Amino acid sequence: MRIAIVLGTSRPTGNTAQLINHFVASTNNPVSVYSLSDYQVLPYDYHFANQDDDFPALISEVIAAHEIIVLATPIYWYAPSAQMKAFMDRLTDLLEINKTLGRQLKGEYTHATSRCLISALSQGLNIKAQLAGMVTPFQ
Repeated sequence: MRIAIVLGTSRPTGNTAQLINHFVASTNNPVSVYSLSDYQVLPYDYHFANQDDDFPALISEVIAAHEIIVLATPIYWYAPSAQMKAFMDRLTDLLEINKTLGRQLKGEYTHATSRCLISALSQGLNIKAQLAGMVTPFQ
């Protein structure tokens, strides 16, 4: 199964990036990592004046070329990073203006898990098993 990881962090060597790098190195599946810091994803706009940014092409590639989509973000003040929040808000585009692409996700499921890497390491847990709970499959 092809895996897309959408990475929403400002620190390319931070904990979230390290966790993703560990996962990529330990899986036998092909993985593509899309760092939102490399893309311009404008905030959601009810008038859809933001369609010239990178989101339409990015989400099209992520959905078309992968069976599993992972959204990886650090949690700041009980919320995802600003980059990830903008990306998640823009998924509304798939309900409003790009319905054909959005329908490709119909009937799929999501799963979210929040874990502290330091806590998992200190308890000696198998990180690979923890990562399995973080995967958001769209298969």
